[in-house]
Amino acid sequence: MTVPFSEQAMVSTSSKLTNTAFDGLAIEEGAETDATAVAVVAPDKVSPPRSLGLLQLVGMLFLLTSGGGYGLEPLVGSAGPRWSILALVVAPWLWALPQALMASELATLIPEDGGYVIWVEAALGSFWGFQQGWWSFVDSLVDNALFPRLFSDYTLRVAPAFGMLGSWMVGVLVLVICTLVNILGLGLVGWAAVLFTVLVVSPFMFICIVGFRRTVLSSLWQARPLHEINWRLFLASLLWNWCGFDSCSTVAGEIRDVHRSFPRAMVIVLSLTTMVFTLPIAASVTVNHVWSEWRDAFWPTAANRLAGGHWLGILVCVGGMCSAAGMLSGLVATSSRALYGMTRKNMLPPELGALHQRFRTPWICILLIGLGSACFTALPFNVLIQIDSTLYCLKVALEFIALAVLRRKWPDRQRPFRIGGGIWGLSYVVGSGLVCCLAMAVLSGLWSAISAAVTIVTGLVLYSVIGRVLNGRWMPSTIAPTPTSTPVEI
Repeated sequence: MTVPFSEQAMVSTSSKLTNTAFDGLAIEEGAETDATAVAVVAPDKVSPPRSLGLLQLVGMLFLLTSGGGYGLEPLVGSAGPRWSILALVVAPWLWALPQALMASELATLIPEDGGYVIWVEAALGSFWGFQQGWWSFVDSLVDNALFPRLFSDYTLRVAPAFGMLGSWMVGVLVLVICTLVNILGLGLVGWAAVLFTVLVVSPFMFICIVGFRRTVLSSLWQARPLHEINWRLFLASLLWNWCGFDSCSTVAGEIRDVHRSFPRAMVIVLSLTTMVFTLPIAASVTVNHVWSEWRDAFWPTAANRLAGGHWLGILVCVGGMCSAAGMLSGLVATSSRALYGMTRKNMLPPELGALHQRFRTPWICILLIGLGSACFTALPFNVLIQIDSTLYCLKVALEFIALAVLRRKWPDRQRPFRIGGGIWGLSYVVGSGLVCCLAMAVLSGLWSAISAAVTIVTGLVLYSVIGRVLNGRWMPSTIAPTPTSTPVEI
């Protein structure tokens, strides 16, 4: 095993960079900009390799943000197709795009593993950096536990003989497999994500092909009366389905040509997700026009009615299993890198960030995420959803604040990708993002409030305890952004 940083090496590095942190590096002409940024804080021999290409990044990001149209059924059921399709077209501008722009600017400014943990630490200091890491860790355990449960549900639809206990065990087995695959390397996780993306999108493509032949345009304008709409469920479903565009920032240190790949992946995924969300609904509502039927896991039934048989419903169930497995694999990768980033900043004992000798992956962090997620699979699904929503809001709100602070703190830093529009563009991104975070928090239930309070209190205690264990020596920022001559435009 190797440890990312020895204490002596970090002290030596920090002493040289205390007054020049983030001031940029002298890069020889023709050198690889991605690799040079890493060399400041970690020799290449102890850093994870940059093994993730654009296609793999697109696959991971698509699964981590939407994973197909699964989970949209309550949106249609609560309001009908008119408001659902309209909301799915408008929501990206208010919620998804601000997340994507924020993540693109900060991930390319600081292209290191750890992502949003490092952004917040750089902007607001070690205290808030630790809180961001802790909130993200607890949120990841809850979020990851959702997908073995989803896999179990679809397994039960395809093979009822498994029973409740058997299907739950299958879900836990998938979690174990995803954990082991992550230890083998992020490149393998990325290629698996590409395959899963194809398998997830295909059933919805067939729904569109079969459904649009029977679509009556007037059915798309149908809706529940305004006084009958369940606005709480409608808005909660809408915002929850457009989350996650910051997730892949934690693996920025392992993305090839990150300055170009990251913003381009965002554009591709935003476009693909909008189509996968809106078109299958438009293709299905003419035949499936009883809105009260549109509840969780309704897509297989809707698909069977369109096809006049069971083959399309089975494909949808298989796609749901692939979506759950792909999301889970990607979440184990991204959440473990958030922990790894905390060890790099000395917020956690450096030994936890040890890299596997052969695969150069943070295997201890990966195992911790896998084991913790397995424990949370015992909680009811609706409780997991509520807890996940609030914790996600907390951490993303800090990320938007960090974006604004770093703009003011480092106004002259070269940014490979920069949100346009000056102060107005920044205000749109931060303001819209924070309003949506607040809306998600308000729409969450009692379990969300309890979990948020417990997480915040334990974070305050752990900061003090771990700080004393590490002799109170929180390391200063030592990661420098890579200078670039030409900003990337999308």
